[in-house]
Amino acid sequence: MALHSTPQASHPARDLRLSAPFRLPALLAALASLFLMAGCDSDPAAPDDPDPDPEPLQQVIWELAAVGGDAGPGLSATLTLYEYTAEESLARLELADGVPGMEGVAPAHLHAGEAGSGGGIVYFLGALDLAEGAPGESWAVVPEAFEVLVEEDLHANVHWSHDELEDLLAQGDVGANSGVEPEDSELTPPAVPNTLAWELDAVENDGDLLPDGVAGHLILVELDEERTLVEVRLDGGSPETGAGHPAHIHEGPAGEGGGILEFLTPVDGMAGSPGSSWTVLEMTLAELDALDAHVNVHQDPTSLEVLITRGDVGLNGEGTTVP
Repeated sequence: MALHSTPQASHPARDLRLSAPFRLPALLAALASLFLMAGCDSDPAAPDDPDPDPEPLQQVIWELAAVGGDAGPGLSATLTLYEYTAEESLARLELADGVPGMEGVAPAHLHAGEAGSGGGIVYFLGALDLAEGAPGESWAVVPEAFEVLVEEDLHANVHWSHDELEDLLAQGDVGANSGVEPEDSELTPPAVPNTLAWELDAVENDGDLLPDGVAGHLILVELDEERTLVEVRLDGGSPETGAGHPAHIHEGPAGEGGGILEFLTPVDGMAGSPGSSWTVLEMTLAELDALDAHVNVHQDPTSLEVLITRGDVGLNGEGTTVP
């Protein structure tokens, strides 16, 4: 009998295994095509990427008229508001003719309503040191966005002293009441500024306001290539003394009584104030870090011999992280 071989039935699984290597190049090509298509559809500039051509920041300049009262004659001033961060503005208050050269600190605020309406304090501005040699200007970080402040119903008051808030040195409508339009800003702060900080110590003293003193920090923030924003920050916020506390950068190590190198904006001790003062100095971070210096914060302008806060900075200090 002739023997005949029976054809072997096809095995689906075996066919699949045998044919897979031949389909792999096509599969890889298809996947590569999908990736290329996805890349073509994506936006090369991610939303979080810095804008290569950002809109310039804005500023607005308001003129404050001299007022005067029983405490003394009025002094005209200029208030400039700068766009700073998404949630903060910088405010610079400058006396038109410099300081009167007297022992005093003039508190300043943004008040609700139009000038003369008697509205309450909405924001604190930097207090002015009226002493001989002081620069006649103050700075403050206002915790509100620029575009909000320029549309608010506000006026600015500069008072002769904390004890005589009813006597005004200068006053003027600002915000929506001013009718002044913003313009391109002179400030160009970096997106990620460099910073430095030093601790300041509480100083026990014989004064009648803060006999235990109050600790704090000196914080430097790069503002642009030539200027630095200097903050004196007292621990715990406002000391609520109802007084203005002059502050200076002094020459030499703490305790040696060196002369004043730089006037800083006084710390406002009114209840509700931030417990910080800000000053813009025409110095870089590196220049300030190289100073042989210390910082003093004084009880009040008539008791400069009484210190409430003191600390070595620059070459004499040990840097710390920004609190």
